[in-house]
Amino acid sequence: MTSPRKTDTAVPTGRDRRHDVLYEPVAIGPKTARNRFWSTAYATGWRMDQVEREVAHRGMRAEGGWGVVIVGEVVFDDHARNPWLEGLELMTDDDMEKLSGIADAVHAHGSLAGAQLAHLGAGADPRIDRIPALAPSQMQGDGLFFSKAIPKEMDLDDIRVVQQKWIAAARRARDAGFDIVEVHAAHGYLPVQFLTQYHNRRTDGYGGSLANRARFLREVLEGVREAVGSEVALSVRYPIEGRGVSSLPVDDALEVAAMLDHLVDVWDLAMGSLATADHDLTPSRLYPEGYALQWHRRMREVTQKPVVGTARLTDPDLMASLIAAGDLDFIGGARPGIADPFLPRKIEAGQSARVRECIGSNHCARSSALGHMGCSQNPTTGEEARRGWHPENLPPRPTEVPSVLVVGAGPSGLEAATTLTRRGFDMVHVVDAAPEVGGHMRWFRELPGFKPWGRVIEHREALLREYPGATFVPNTRLTTDDVLAYGAELVIVATGAPWARTGVSWLDNEPIPGADASLPNVATPEQLILEGKELPGTTTVIYDCEGDVTAIALAQMLQAQGRQVQIVTPFADVAGAGNQDNVGPVLRGEVVAAGGTLTPATVLLEVTADGAVIAGEGDVVSTVPADGVVLVIRRESDDALYKQLVSLGSERLAEAGIREVHRVGDCVAPTSLSDAIFAGHRLARDLGATSDEAARAVAVGTRTA
Repeated sequence: MTSPRKTDTAVPTGRDRRHDVLYEPVAIGPKTARNRFWSTAYATGWRMDQVEREVAHRGMRAEGGWGVVIVGEVVFDDHARNPWLEGLELMTDDDMEKLSGIADAVHAHGSLAGAQLAHLGAGADPRIDRIPALAPSQMQGDGLFFSKAIPKEMDLDDIRVVQQKWIAAARRARDAGFDIVEVHAAHGYLPVQFLTQYHNRRTDGYGGSLANRARFLREVLEGVREAVGSEVALSVRYPIEGRGVSSLPVDDALEVAAMLDHLVDVWDLAMGSLATADHDLTPSRLYPEGYALQWHRRMREVTQKPVVGTARLTDPDLMASLIAAGDLDFIGGARPGIADPFLPRKIEAGQSARVRECIGSNHCARSSALGHMGCSQNPTTGEEARRGWHPENLPPRPTEVPSVLVVGAGPSGLEAATTLTRRGFDMVHVVDAAPEVGGHMRWFRELPGFKPWGRVIEHREALLREYPGATFVPNTRLTTDDVLAYGAELVIVATGAPWARTGVSWLDNEPIPGADASLPNVATPEQLILEGKELPGTTTVIYDCEGDVTAIALAQMLQAQGRQVQIVTPFADVAGAGNQDNVGPVLRGEVVAAGGTLTPATVLLEVTADGAVIAGEGDVVSTVPADGVVLVIRRESDDALYKQLVSLGSERLAEAGIREVHRVGDCVAPTSLSDAIFAGHRLARDLGATSDEAARAVAVGTRTA
């Protein structure tokens, strides 16, 4: 097994002078940030008994060069809890001691640490404690995905108690060592509920005029300022955008900011309420990088205090231009730093091309609601403490470096190959039957609006080109005999999981009559996009048993081609898994607006020559006229090669020089993009590394300042 010799790419050793402005120190009240990178708060889903994971995770952000690292959301009142997303709390001195480790970890790398104190108000659901949510009026919150609770209207005692708890939490945050206390007054949380007439129907001194509605927040800020004095900086997470009936109109938001500016050291700007969270999380399918800036820029009309802006920013030229123009003082980022904690240091070292750019899939939001922070780009996210992983440090290569054959150039195979080459493996061949790398992402990124997801492949393809140990062999489908003759000592089978060409029923796990993609009126996603199969006629039924975004994205592609589309799914929502990513509701609206039909809670019974037989609520059977049917039912692991290899036995494999055979990613079981990449990374990190070597992982393959 041989490889063509490559010349290692020269690595830039210094930053572009145009980016110098990003590394200027900035005063924030009594504190000074070392640069203009501000890691904004986000919930990870880790509980108070998992604080060590927060410590390692936030410490990694500081090590990566973020000058300010805000942890949050931190809850300080039982009434603000929500069981769908457990997280950090600051209610007792014991909580204070636990959270102090986060501040210490951030300080260890010269960054400022902040604690964001949040109260969800009507958006909470504290039924786990058998107490009501609290709100300015007994109006249901606007984010029914988060909470369906009907809150208690706060009386004056409730208001005073919540304010005193907020102030006490701020004092504890200071005593825990945090440099910044941030009051969360965005995203439709309690302060915004007081500010907006949508929520606030009070007739006392906390309702009516805008000044009255701002009173609750003003009193919180006054109390916090008095409690912490000049020892810490006071930040406010604040909404400037006014989209949706439950939001605060932009002009009102600016007027309130002018009222409160004397109490605030820095404004951390946000968008979106609980009902319009897509405007805050700005998934790349819906919004381009920098989308929020059109509103953030207006904050300069009312303040000269430092302003933090978040807009999924990854382009250093755009970042520098925003600072130079005076639009922002800090480049805020949650998702860009989840994807690459070392973004600031890579830009500083002139290595912008090595940044793992956020793809805007919002898998981080989805996974945090399940209790574990993950990322489609960065497999080490959330594993800093649990596995001791570092995004830039890998175990050294073994003393005897084996040659490696990776069969399949999809996300998992690419991650395995690039991680091995970063470790110093000098003979890694990636072989694929396709003409280019990418696996299923080759076609998925061609669906309407999903091009940014291609960054997952582009980043790893660039690494394959950069490192001298890697070789990509396209247009080659390997058989078992081919693998035996290849000469590799380690074989990794990463052949993915294409969509099944025969539809199987959820009802009995038996084939659905007529659901056969060999027929001219039935197709799979790969057949439509990669093979160019054309369905007859103009009407199409898509049967979606994935429940994610594949089917709805295919529907939009077919609508763009002039076809009438109906999506049938057994789930309660079409693309329901996309609700947490903040794309589901918007995509459903787009499909309907384009003339499509959504049919949830319905199963496919049969495909006929002229339609689909379905059964809905109450087992009511009907026939939908359709010229063609697309099967998005389930993916099936393409594991035949792996099974054939292992069936040969270790003796036969050894005769061919093969020491180990592994399978990875979707070839094991169909999974998410994030988990497929994670699996490839874990395998490559562990191969040939002892537990001691893994613990002593060193910086290899990535040079940062």
